[in-house]
Amino acid sequence: MKILWLLRHAKSSWRNKILDDFHRPLSKRGIDDSPFMAKHLLELDFSVDTIVSSPSLRTQETLRLMAPSFGLRFEDLVFNEKIYEAPLPQLLSVIRGFKENWNKVAIMGHNPGLTLLSNYLVEAIVESIPTAGGVCIHLDIPTWKKIREKRGKLIHFIFPKAVRTELNSSENREDEK
Repeated sequence: MKILWLLRHAKSSWRNKILDDFHRPLSKRGIDDSPFMAKHLLELDFSVDTIVSSPSLRTQETLRLMAPSFGLRFEDLVFNEKIYEAPLPQLLSVIRGFKENWNKVAIMGHNPGLTLLSNYLVEAIVESIPTAGGVCIHLDIPTWKKIREKRGKLIHFIFPKAVRTELNSSENREDEK
């Protein structure tokens, strides 16, 4: 059994129109959403052996804000250029190259690749993984090399708007008591 988290970077800034995509930083919302979502991930018992990430600026900034919450040092994370703007076959190749002693791994990357990967691995359809969102997939495979279509089970699908809606709903239920 392997556990794979697919995490999308937080919201990036489009303030500088001439900046190339790879070097776009996080927006104010992205900076706020990153620790908020890290806290929520911990409430879902998020724990991983490592995070393998795109090296883009926005993924690095997201991880700098999240990793300490997970007890991971930024310096110990794995950055792989093949994740940036990766199509599905390339993402599968990256996963098949994971170390076998990694049983729980998160990939921090981009859409549409992450959403396509999620839909390839599980029966449930995720329309789109929003910024700062993610899915947790349990894979019934003995090794990463055996990753195949529809071999996973979707355990969690989270994103900031849904978490905030749930928190507000919980607060309203408490107020009604």
